[in-house]
Amino acid sequence: MKAQTRAYLEKAKDNAVCVLRTSLVLFLTVFASASGWCDTAPFKVEIAIHADSLNADFYKTQGVFFVNTTVRNISGSDQTITVWTQYGWSWLSSSPAIRPGIEASNNVPSQKTLHPGEAYTSMVEMTSDPSGKRPVIFRLGFYPNPTRPVSGMKNVDLSNAVSWSNEVTLDR
Repeated sequence: MKAQTRAYLEKAKDNAVCVLRTSLVLFLTVFASASGWCDTAPFKVEIAIHADSLNADFYKTQGVFFVNTTVRNISGSDQTITVWTQYGWSWLSSSPAIRPGIEASNNVPSQKTLHPGEAYTSMVEMTSDPSGKRPVIFRLGFYPNPTRPVSGMKNVDLSNAVSWSNEVTLDR
């Protein structure tokens, strides 16, 4: 009888420990999210190549094309972004074959506040070697508040500040 009681108590103890661990994990998950301890990126970025720009002479001769961008605030609070007259200053490319347009010598910033769920949509100028290898698969990374072209920032850790888009393919 003692062996059965010990086995029963041991099993009950194991179950209690399991329930406590599960409760702790759930509590920490909810508490950490609510407190901001484990914030996720505040933006969702979606892009699509503007197909008509690939038919233009400036693409065929200079490799300049446009990408439609949507930056959506997916956080629970207002987020401010910097919108430049040359929007390429806010973007990085995952591929060295695709570069954002950053050549503006007089680029003017403005601030835009995105409320939760709100989106900012615009086109960004990109450049690629018109005779380069195709297809090129790439994503764009959005940096919300650059003070200079983000693609030119060297020796700066942007990993926690950049929100990456879906992949697109430049196939011509």
